[in-house]
Amino acid sequence: MKIVDQKNNIWHDTLRIQIELPQQPLTEILAEHVQGNADGQWGVRLMDLGQIVNHDYQITYNGMLGYEGRVTLTDLTTGKKLLSYHETPASNTLNIPVIDGFRLTVGTLNLDSYANGWAYSNESERWFASRGPEDLIFPNQVYPGADPYYWVNGGTNLTPAQFKDIEIRFVEKSGYADMNGNGHYDIGEPYTLPQEGTQKGWFYTYDGSIKESYEGFFDLPFTVYDISTNPWRQLAVVLNDWDKNLQWDLRKIYQPDDSNFVDVNGGKIIGNVLFILDLDYDPQGLAFDGSTSEKFFGISREVQRPILWTVYLTEREGYEQMSSAGTLHLFKNTPPTANDVYTFNPYNLFVVVRENNAPASFQLSQNYPNPCNPQTTIAFSIPNPEHVQLKIYNILGQEVVTLIDQKMAAGNHVTVWRGLDNRKTPVASGVFFYKLTAGKFKAVKKMAVMR
Repeated sequence: MKIVDQKNNIWHDTLRIQIELPQQPLTEILAEHVQGNADGQWGVRLMDLGQIVNHDYQITYNGMLGYEGRVTLTDLTTGKKLLSYHETPASNTLNIPVIDGFRLTVGTLNLDSYANGWAYSNESERWFASRGPEDLIFPNQVYPGADPYYWVNGGTNLTPAQFKDIEIRFVEKSGYADMNGNGHYDIGEPYTLPQEGTQKGWFYTYDGSIKESYEGFFDLPFTVYDISTNPWRQLAVVLNDWDKNLQWDLRKIYQPDDSNFVDVNGGKIIGNVLFILDLDYDPQGLAFDGSTSEKFFGISREVQRPILWTVYLTEREGYEQMSSAGTLHLFKNTPPTANDVYTFNPYNLFVVVRENNAPASFQLSQNYPNPCNPQTTIAFSIPNPEHVQLKIYNILGQEVVTLIDQKMAAGNHVTVWRGLDNRKTPVASGVFFYKLTAGKFKAVKKMAVMR
């Protein structure tokens, strides 16, 4: 081991470090959200049970997206501010002091984005991605709202609290025209659609170099829904048809010597930016057209529109566009602001843990709440120190996420699943199973996620 001090003195030595199991399980609860529109909750992590007191606490936050926020913790019982405009908890929480036996964490909050992930119903056959590393979907290409002067000059007139979770239901194409004669479909070639499962959208074309023009109200290979309402609401959409071929395409740039070259826009198929509107779908398409200035959507104009999501998708290498049907779920996120207030009392929540004695037997409890949306708490007991695995599986038996995989002390343990898979992507609504393995003990229980 090499040790370097602040004066650059260097020592080489061997240290023996003894690792012991913790005296108590680390337990984290979520503070109650009592005011505001934010998604998610601050976490409260138990650090020293002996210091917990029967007090009520309040958490407020003065941040906003794009600016470094500060968190304030107040003891409501004494009126004392315990943290005043303190930096937000880091991922390891070590920048937050332990106060009254607990430490604040970011819990289930997302402070960095208006998007909270995505899920696709047919992941093994997903044929699209977005520009970025790997073949996933990234929030700089698919996100709630609209950035002014980026994809649409005017941006959106909606606030983050008005953004919605949405669902895009893709259909499988029914046929295509083989323009390059290679015997299979390539992006940019004309395709046909089934009679059901589609909707129309307003097509405009604008690339920044020419005057924007209105093309018409044409078919799209999907339908779009606001899934935050009951019943779900079908939404209207506007499309920027950069390639002027009157169809929705993924982004694809062909090289001139590519055997799959498609002669649309010189082989540079920019694809289409899709604007999903907070506007009920009308199959007649009467809201926008090119007849008057008021009815002209205006991608190039500094006119704000009710844009819920901006979606720009690209090819997924090795997969054929619209070769299968599937549903893309897009989840919005509303970060906390100064209007959001959270409260908690760790004593009431941890009084059972405080008196925790080693249980007499293994036990896996039913998660709570169940169904969940999407956070839920899973409790289990082990009478002896054991290597513990706690995993979530989907209804097909495929592993979704590993919550715990480590040696744990005897006792009653609690963990929180935030509805994310191993890639930190929110799971879709459905039935899931959670399995506890502790030594030779195994137990499985069922739960449901309803978004």
